[in-house]
Amino acid sequence: MLLHSNHIYSCNIIYICLLIIYLGDADKLRTLSLRVSSLYGEDDIANKRRLESGFTMFRVGSRNAKLHMNYVGNSAWAHVVANQRLARDPSVGGHFYYVTDDTPAMNRVDFYELLLADFGIRASKFTIPLRAAFLLFMFIKAVLYIIKPVYRGNFPLSEYFMCYLNHQFTWNRGQAERRLGYQPIYPFEECAKRARKYYGEGKL
Repeated sequence: MLLHSNHIYSCNIIYICLLIIYLGDADKLRTLSLRVSSLYGEDDIANKRRLESGFTMFRVGSRNAKLHMNYVGNSAWAHVVANQRLARDPSVGGHFYYVTDDTPAMNRVDFYELLLADFGIRASKFTIPLRAAFLLFMFIKAVLYIIKPVYRGNFPLSEYFMCYLNHQFTWNRGQAERRLGYQPIYPFEECAKRARKYYGEGKL
């Protein structure tokens, strides 16, 4: 299944986690996996570029789909804590741990609108039904396939991403707290302040 799936990124993540869990040896190689949710903040180049070009975020499907976003500084701290704990206690190795911070779980579009509203980023006032978005996507893919001999276009969305936006992804960091001693060092207010500072700085 891993070798024949079209979702290469997802398969790579699963494969790496399996390697970490099954190949870790406390006497030779100490490993663990930190499963971090989507990141925001410093070095978020993708959204930095969108800010520079100016764009409207279109709502697709359900607004009830929520996910945990993670500030990059807290994610980096989780890696420091995990490395220190793994050096002292090999028993924490061979497992994966979910990492979150105190950023509230919310709809992805609502989150970025809240975070980036000061920079002129807005979400559409209307919502495109998921089924209609899929039909439009398949139509555009078909057109691009037909004109491929004379024009090679690349549509920036995928079926996977539209499904991703319409599923709820929330995690529990309890294992990371209990076994690794992880606690986020930046509260959400500080995370948002630092992220806005980065997004508001000069062009890339």
